[in-house]
Amino acid sequence: MFSDEEWTRLIDKLRQLTELDKLEWNNNGLGGLYVEVGDITYLMEPKDSDGVAPYVLRVRNGALTNWNEIDSIVSVPGPELATGPATKITPLWELALRISQGGPALAQNLLADLDQIEPTPPPSYGSPF
Repeated sequence: MFSDEEWTRLIDKLRQLTELDKLEWNNNGLGGLYVEVGDITYLMEPKDSDGVAPYVLRVRNGALTNWNEIDSIVSVPGPELATGPATKITPLWELALRISQGGPALAQNLLADLDQIEPTPPPSYGSPF
């Protein structure tokens, strides 16, 4: 149903809103992640239910028990391309998974604990090249 251009814009917008902490992704208890916006549910899940890529992004309309799938797209391996919507699903999955598991809040709490020991910022380690 959606064109590649529409998928690209949609996935980029989901990612932007996720990065801005304006979408709260949840675990569906079956290995997938979802977020609801109005009557629409965006569901990402491993295609083969094995927990790894490829991932499927589904756009659904309606309640959890009475929904209608509008469209879906499957991720492909490789680098993310600006105009390749299927290449954008895995980065969105990784970000949504991090959010759903409380990664940012946990990191902030851990750093706050370490700052109690030494409040100065750490030096930069590693080669700049």
